[in-house]
Amino acid sequence: MNKNDSKIRITGNGLKLIAIVTMLVDHFAYGIYYNMAVQNGWYITIFGIELYRFMRLVGRIAFPIYCFLLVEGYFKTRDKRKYAFRLLALAIISEYPFDKALNYHSSFWDYNNVIFTLFVGLLVIWAIDEIRWGRVSFISDYRLRNIAPVIPFALGCGLTWLTHTDYKAVGIATIVVMYYLHGEEKIYRLVAFAAGVVILILGCSTREATAFVALIPIYFYNGKRGSDSLLLRHFFNSFYPVHLAVIAIAKYLLF
Repeated sequence: MNKNDSKIRITGNGLKLIAIVTMLVDHFAYGIYYNMAVQNGWYITIFGIELYRFMRLVGRIAFPIYCFLLVEGYFKTRDKRKYAFRLLALAIISEYPFDKALNYHSSFWDYNNVIFTLFVGLLVIWAIDEIRWGRVSFISDYRLRNIAPVIPFALGCGLTWLTHTDYKAVGIATIVVMYYLHGEEKIYRLVAFAAGVVILILGCSTREATAFVALIPIYFYNGKRGSDSLLLRHFFNSFYPVHLAVIAIAKYLLF
């Protein structure tokens, strides 16, 4: 974030930082605070309950920002295959610490981390894009090109449902809506993000409405990635599995 001509500008890195902080608050609440509150009797107090609820509400800001950045990345990356491979690798690496930190189900595969949802979402909008712009040779008729995107969308929703990824089909719908409404002008970004949040509210719960707060940094987003330093890239790429591993270790030591 910086000031330029008396106007605030937020880069893609700034949005990532907001997503990381709000996600960390959410995961700390779910993985650590809840257990501490129950163990120490805080959760039966009004303060204990409300603090937990507040932290979980803060966490609702993270996912739609990640969806927004995924769509931005799709349109701006020079190598979509490499982008998809990095997401898949990150999802696989993150699954074990995710299960240990946040997954309370009996089987690891009952509930899988949100990076898998983002990966499938990327494949879905990639397929839709190829169809819409006539790059799929066997779908040449323009009328068919308007209908055929339903197929990758349905497949993506089905895949996330079968594999029990976080947000499932609602996450895919959020990404697809942001893709269709994507534009370089500020108004398109705001509308795309707001529409994605509406999908989350309709598909999940009214708690997701907290994410409307992120319209403020989206308003100041300048459409640029920001610093491309190797250190910063490693930080953003490793934060998800590393913070989950820290929470998992803390749970093991504390509880």
